Amino acid sequence: MQDSTIRPPGTSDSLLRTADVTKVQRPRASSEGKPRPDNVDVIARLKSTFNFHQFGFKGNIGGECIHGPFITLQQLLVQIDPSVCFDVELKYPMLFEARDFNMDTLSMELNLYLDTILAIVYKYGGSRPIFFSSFSPELCILLATKQQIYPVLFLTESGYIPTRDIRALSFQEAVRFAKKWNLEGVVIRSQPLVASPMLIGLTKRSGLVCASWGDLNNDPQCAKVPTPSLLFITK
Repeated sequence: MQDSTIRPPGTSDSLLRTADVTKVQRPRASSEGKPRPDNVDVIARLKSTFNFHQFGFKGNIGGECIHGPFITLQQLLVQIDPSVCFDVELKYPMLFEARDFNMDTLSMELNLYLDTILAIVYKYGGSRPIFFSSFSPELCILLATKQQIYPVLFLTESGYIPTRDIRALSFQEAVRFAKKWNLEGVVIRSQPLVASPMLIGLTKRSGLVCASWGDLNNDPQCAKVPTPSLLFITK
């Protein structure tokens, strides 16, 4: 699942390398489902989201009309300078999250979801440095199995917020999961890293990239923590 001839594992440089999209890919598992037209039941589907359940509305809609179009992944890949690295964070609901947030347990079939995104990235990504990240363990496993061109990183709360998925229960479990499935690395919430910078060394010794996300990434004082091997991801 990880081809070290394409990208050396465990180094932040491996995330910034240009992709060789001409490399032959192994056949990807495809969904038997068919994509639905873009304009079918859009409002009905938006009403199943967490934001609609919490606040009674979803951003960018008012009544029954969409105020303005969202920019698409294809537009971003085409219009932004190809030297800019993309972190394509993929969202996908987990069952325990749907229960905790009183969401409708509806989602797009996972193969169809990933195949649609990968088709766009393969077609328009060119040589742009791109890596994928996600909080969903299943999505990370499937994405790393379907392709080996782009690195896949596991996003985790690292125990900062309780979770019902053991793979995201702690920093140690996240590292163990990423190592087992040959992911490129882990993206850890910034609070645990600031409190214990030694976690970075532990990740590196496991042969994984260590990155961080969260509010503390934007705090100049926290940025002074001696972390020369850490990749900061601002969200």
